[in-house]
Amino acid sequence: MNYTPQFLESLQSAKENGFNVLTHVIALAFVAGKPHGATMTDVAAACGVSTAAITTAVDVIEKMGLVKRERTIEDRRSIRLRITNAGRETLNLITKP
Repeated sequence: MNYTPQFLESLQSAKENGFNVLTHVIALAFVAGKPHGATMTDVAAACGVSTAAITTAVDVIEKMGLVKRERTIEDRRSIRLRITNAGRETLNLITKP
């Protein structure tokens, strides 16, 4: 798989901010378990970090095409994360017994 310089930069930034692969997997799994999407606050709580800190991890998995950010209809200021087909396939691969 070829990664863009932007993706590699965001991954490096995530590592520098204390995130590891496990954080990304937890975030991805949490979002996958929410049929209507998950808020950044919910994902941050699941990962045990602040909402400001989770932005870096979400940036990485979004650039990989594993999740997408969507504004909610009820409150246009609110953003929900939804897993993509690629995210679901990736999660299935990494969680296979």
